[in-house]
Amino acid sequence: PASHLIEVAFDQPANFGAGEIERVPALVVKASEEARGEALVGVAVRVEKGLFWIALPAEDAQAQRNLELLSQGEWFDLPILFKDGRRALITFEKGAEDAKLFRTVLAGQ
Repeated sequence: PASHLIEVAFDQPANFGAGEIERVPALVVKASEEARGEALVGVAVRVEKGLFWIALPAEDAQAQRNLELLSQGEWFDLPILFKDGRRALITFEKGAEDAKLFRTVLAGQ
C-alpha cells in the first residue's frame, strides 16, 4: 500500500531529439537549488509511454520521513532516463502557492 502517489506525465512530440523516456526513477527533495538532496523513499514504475508513478510507502517511519522532506524541501530534482541511455534532470522550485498546496495536501494525513 502507498501513502501517496506522485504522477509524472510527459507529452513528447514525435520528433523529440532525446528519444523516448524509459524511466523516472525518483524524486529528490533539496533545501536549496545547489544542495545535494535526498530521494524520497518509494517505488517508481512506468505506467505507459510518457506516464510514470512514484508510489510512496505507507510504512510509518518511511512515510513520516517522506512527509518531512516534502514539507521542508524547497527544490526538487526529477531525474529522467531515456531509452538510448541518455539522462536529463529537471529541477524546479516550490513557490509560495505551491507551499500552500503542499500544506493542504499533507494536512490530510
